[in-house]
Amino acid sequence: MILRNFGSTRSKVSNVVFFVLIVSAVLTCWSVGASYWWILAWVASAVLVIGASVVSRSIAYSAHPLSDGELKSRLDKFLGKVGFESQGRLCCGF
Repeated sequence: MILRNFGSTRSKVSNVVFFVLIVSAVLTCWSVGASYWWILAWVASAVLVIGASVVSRSIAYSAHPLSDGELKSRLDKFLGKVGFESQGRLCCGF
């Protein structure tokens, strides 16, 4: 029930793919057999996390920005859906 309400299928699939990439990188570093495999695994994991962050931000920011009217109507629709009254202010009384 909770998983159905939060998150999309796309985010679940990307999480599984990311998990598989990290596990594969760690196992590859482990199979090298060097005594410092854990350092290589840490570096590989850090590179994957930073790379995923850069890619996800570039995808998220590539979307076109919403106009003020469209943004307000979408926010009002969402607030009505969750049962919240906004009194027309954005934040902190401004």
